[in-house]
This record gives sequence, C-alpha cells and structure tokens, in this order.
Amino acid sequence: MARGYTQQMDKKPYEWLSSLDKLYVGTSRTKSSDSLVTDSAAGATVFSCGKKSYNGAIGVTPDEKPCGTVLEAAKAKGYTTALVSTARITHATPAAFASHVVHRDMEGLIAQHLVGNNTINNKVDLMFGGGSCFFQPNTTKGSCRTDALDIWSLARQHGYSTLESRAAFDALKPAIRLPLLGLFTPSHMSYELDRNPAKEPSLTEMTLKALEILHSSTKA
Repeated sequence: MARGYTQQMDKKPYEWLSSLDKLYVGTSRTKSSDSLVTDSAAGATVFSCGKKSYNGAIGVTPDEKPCGTVLEAAKAKGYTTALVSTARITHATPAAFASHVVHRDMEGLIAQHLVGNNTINNKVDLMFGGGSCFFQPNTTKGSCRTDALDIWSLARQHGYSTLESRAAFDALKPAIRLPLLGLFTPSHMSYELDRNPAKEPSLTEMTLKALEILHSSTKA
C-alpha cells in the first residue's frame, strides 16, 4: 500500500521499487502496467515473458510488441512443451504462454497461434483443455469464430493428432505421436463439483496423462 500510494502521489513509473522491495525474496508483484488491479491476461504475460504489460495483453509488451515466453524458450532449447487447462485453451492464462495478440478477446487468432500458424511456426507439443468452439468454422453450429477457418483441420495440417471425447482421452497411450490436441468441451470445462467424469477428464487426470506422454516422448 505504501508503494502504491507513493507511485500515485509522486507519479512514479509502474516498475518503480521502494527500498523495502529490494529486500524481498520470492515475491511477485501482480500489478499490470496500466492498472492497480491486474487481469489474468497481464498476470499470465508477466509470468510467461517476465515483463509487465497492460490489462488484456497476451504475450505482448505495453507497446504491443511480442515478447518471448518461457514455453517458447523451452521449445527452442529442444524440450517438449504442454499446456493443460480446464479453461478454454484460448483463454488468457494458457494463451499468454504460446501466442501474441494485443487483446485477450482475439481468441480466434489465438487458436491459430497455438497450433503453429504464426510467424515463428512454433507450436505447443501437447494441449488438453476446453474451448473447441474457437477451432470450428463459423458454419458449424456452436462455433465461436467470426470466420470460416477450420482450426481442427489446420492443426492436423501442422501434424497434430486430435481428440474431443473422454473415451479417446482414456484410450491414449504414453507413446502416442506428438503434437497432440485434445479439447473436451466447447467452452470452459466444468468446475470439479459439476464435472461429469464420463464426459470430461479432471485436471489431475489431464496433467498426469500429459506428463506420461511427455516423459515417453523424451525417451523416443
């Protein structure tokens, strides 16, 4: 509160540190570059890029320039990578690790970035989550896209194996070929209290399965 008060009254820049801040170890400041209250887009961007940005930013700096993410750095070093979320995979928090757009609502474009349709041709090796509506062309019932792009087909063109059902998820073997895209609901997956285990895998199940597959791929 003292830091925020001093910044506001003395019009100091958002990255200003007090003397006490310099003594802290292991803490994070969640304030975005344009607001005392941070949204999940700016919060995820600072975790992924190490740079604070404005509310709504996805993998871009305050001047709307793309910033390299920790996932992209791992990929460039030869590691296999994964995003696992019970939110839409195009939603702010997962999106900020593997896409670069000026606003979080650009989920149609984010879907394209996630499967490698971007300037660096980088794609996540494994994705589990919700949000299939942004992967379906607007000619499909229930689509969330504003255009006729079929991102499922685009993903397969980029080498992805795809799945959309609990049964297909359960049938996955650790040695499956990567990259892999599994989306189990049109939008966000259900809260655990409401989840139908016959239709949706849990976050724990998706995480364990992803780790098994990644581990198997490193031995291949």
